[in-house]
This record gives sequence, C-alpha cells and structure tokens, in this order.
Amino acid sequence: MWGWKTVERHVSPALSIDDACSRLEAEGFERQSGDSRHATFVREGTRVTTDGQKTPVELAIAETDSGLIMHLRYRSFVLFDTGDLEKFGDELQEMLHSNVA
Repeated sequence: MWGWKTVERHVSPALSIDDACSRLEAEGFERQSGDSRHATFVREGTRVTTDGQKTPVELAIAETDSGLIMHLRYRSFVLFDTGDLEKFGDELQEMLHSNVA
C-alpha cells in the first residue's frame, strides 16, 4: 500500500477479540465488517484538514497466535503525517491494554 501511512500495534493476548471490539465501539469506532477472528472499524481521526474536517481513520484488528494485532491508517491518501497517527495508535493500544488480567 504505497503512499498510505500505517501504524501497527500488538495487543495483549489476554484480551479477546470480542472485548477489543466492544472497547473500540465504546471509543466511537463504527464496525464495518468482520467475523470471529477479525474486524474493521472506521472513525473520525485526530487530524483536521484545511476545510475543517477531520480525516477519517480505519482500524483493523485480528487474532494471531501471539495475541491481537491492530493496524491503523488514514482512510484517505495523506502526503505527510505530523506524528498524530502514531500517537493515536499508542493511545488506542494503551486503552486496549488497560484493565486486562
């Protein structure tokens, strides 16, 4: 996917895909597709464009042998990123890790 900024984070294996999906929906993400092993969500992002709109982000989360993996990207082509997507990825990872046994 050349030209698309992507952030990847690993999530605790103690968190189930269902719990992760519930937490993401509570954070304002809207589920677009998925099954019992993966899901794709969309939400307004943190970056504001020149016309005052927030750039939408897409988040995919899936089960792996070592836990969950999360991919976060802008839902449109972005020429540069000021680091806010990385920061947003860190915040989401921390939120998914919190209160996990």
